[in-house]
Amino acid sequence: MDIADDQALTSVAVRLVRLSRKLSATERAEFAKATGGRDMLEIAQAVREAADPERQLEVAQETSSSDDPSEEEIKAAREELVKVAVAELRSGPVRQKIEELQAEVDQYIHIGGADQLLEAGFVGGKDAAEDVVSTWRRFIEENHDEYTALKALYSEPYRRRPTLAEIKELAAAIRRPPLNLTPERVWGAYERLEQDRVKGHGGKLDADLVRLVRYTLEQDDELVPHSEVVALRFELWLREQEADGRSFTPEQLRWLEMVRDHIAASMSFDPAEDYDLLPFAEEGGITAAYELFGSNLRPLIDELNEQLTAA
Repeated sequence: MDIADDQALTSVAVRLVRLSRKLSATERAEFAKATGGRDMLEIAQAVREAADPERQLEVAQETSSSDDPSEEEIKAAREELVKVAVAELRSGPVRQKIEELQAEVDQYIHIGGADQLLEAGFVGGKDAAEDVVSTWRRFIEENHDEYTALKALYSEPYRRRPTLAEIKELAAAIRRPPLNLTPERVWGAYERLEQDRVKGHGGKLDADLVRLVRYTLEQDDELVPHSEVVALRFELWLREQEADGRSFTPEQLRWLEMVRDHIAASMSFDPAEDYDLLPFAEEGGITAAYELFGSNLRPLIDELNEQLTAA
């Protein structure tokens, strides 16, 4: 397993969560048995935390005599986090079990006709797809200082998150001649050229431009629809709440899932305005939300904005 950098760790976490979501209860139990009781989502969460620079700094501060630990201390904290997070994954039997489960899932997806759907993603041959990707890459290289969304995504760590308005501005720019591009067309070109690294059929939402930019800049090693990335983060967040002893009623969970879906499409949830939008308005708006969550409503929304809108 490649754990050379935080990007690789994040990729491992995403793969584990995606695999876990496709497993049956029996298959999850088999995996937990192989690890001695640790389930796949629990490991994914630990791996994700190990890749989080803020968590690395936090651990370094806890073990250091200073609030401003040295690079060596932060590196040592990361190594300890990684060591604990991937302990089970270093076991031969556990890795074998993952490979077996992945093979079963891949076989099911293949039977379901995913290959046929993939071919529908781009109209044109390989040369046309290469032209689209080349044009898209050149646009980013030449304009990364001009568009706010590109400025926000071009550097790591990010100083700020792009807003939906900034993403739409970028989408409008690439649609204009001479580029004549759309997020869906760029996504389809990558599907044509790099099939093994593109997971899912994205590009239909302007928010998918975030994933396209990050993938093009090699900040992500897989191209995954933005809605799926948000869904994975939401599932991990729910696991964190469960671990902390916090639970939600079915009705509360339904509302939280509506917030999740809104963030996936709109990049964030604005408490001042978004309760008046569908589907929240037809469900009773902010009044109904406060009846469900009480004084916890605003902290929950702030938390979801923080956890789910990270680039």
